[in-house]
Amino acid sequence: MAKQRQKINQEVEELKKHLLKNVVLINTWKKKCALSKRAQTNRFSPLDTISFPNAKTSSKQNSLLKLKHWRKRDNLI
Repeated sequence: MAKQRQKINQEVEELKKHLLKNVVLINTWKKKCALSKRAQTNRFSPLDTISFPNAKTSSKQNSLLKLKHWRKRDNLI
């Protein structure tokens, strides 16, 4: 009986170690994903340079359109 209990306790300890490793791996993976997402949002993309040129609109209206574009982009993330 005591040997079985000892064996079970040993297996439980091994499983705890594996679980702890997995939790650590998952947490580091989450951190990496968060960092990469932050990097993606801060990255300079070609879409950010679109100026929405229009013969009828003034430069002030174009800058307002850019602002709207940025706000839409930020809300999507």
